[in-house]
Amino acid sequence: THTHTNTMELDATIREGSAVLLLGSPGVALDTVQRALTELRAVVGERGKADLEQPDRVEQVDLTPSSYDTVLCGCLDPCVTVHTHSLLTRLLKLLKPSGKLHLREPLQEGEEPSKLCSKLKLAGFVNPAAISSADNTAVVHAEKPAYEVGASQMLLSLRPLAQPKQETVKVWQISADDDDLDDILANDGEDLLDQSDIAMATTAPACATDGVVKKKACKDCSCGRAEMEEAETKQKTRSAPVASSCGSCYLGDAFRCSSCPYLGMPAFKPGDKVQLSARQLNPDK
Repeated sequence: THTHTNTMELDATIREGSAVLLLGSPGVALDTVQRALTELRAVVGERGKADLEQPDRVEQVDLTPSSYDTVLCGCLDPCVTVHTHSLLTRLLKLLKPSGKLHLREPLQEGEEPSKLCSKLKLAGFVNPAAISSADNTAVVHAEKPAYEVGASQMLLSLRPLAQPKQETVKVWQISADDDDLDDILANDGEDLLDQSDIAMATTAPACATDGVVKKKACKDCSCGRAEMEEAETKQKTRSAPVASSCGSCYLGDAFRCSSCPYLGMPAFKPGDKVQLSARQLNPDK
């Protein structure tokens, strides 16, 4: 029986002090498993560890998350393990950040190794690569991202915040030791403005309602001018006479269109104000 732990060129990832998880399968001979564990433990030494587990039990046993540097799955013959999405996500949690996953999986007829790479990406692995495909099997390497699932980090600003100039800071500082502090705060701060400041403020055009200075309301008007203009527009709309498009409205209903605003009113002379009699204003009984 042949062991694939050496043929996958793992000497670069498994070294002294590494924590390795080896996944076998029920069809692998006992001596093959023992030989593989002996080889791994000889490499990792006393400071490392090499654990053995079955793929169908990984999701059930209590293994410490983020505790393995490398996970080997399907590396022992016969290769019969098909890696499900739940199995791959479980292996992702067991690996340390930047940990390595090396697996071998039998291919169906016409199946490409790239399909297995897609499965690894969906499970959260990065940089999956198909190393070889022989004996109708795919050998793929992948790794866990360099961060834990759910990890967060504060974003650093690329540009440092500009500090205010010292002269600007001094302008807006009021010290308790200022001699004129009491004068400044006296009379509720009314003395902060002199007559020239008040005169300058009164020269600005105000919202006039007498028609002398008539400006349109600002976009974000808060002085009430916008409401006044809206009310004036509605008043003009109500008081404006209804324009006739045919010029025959005053002759009576026989000459009026179906949408005429004077429909149902008596005939009148052009320019006259239409008035209804008291009988027409009373509802029919």
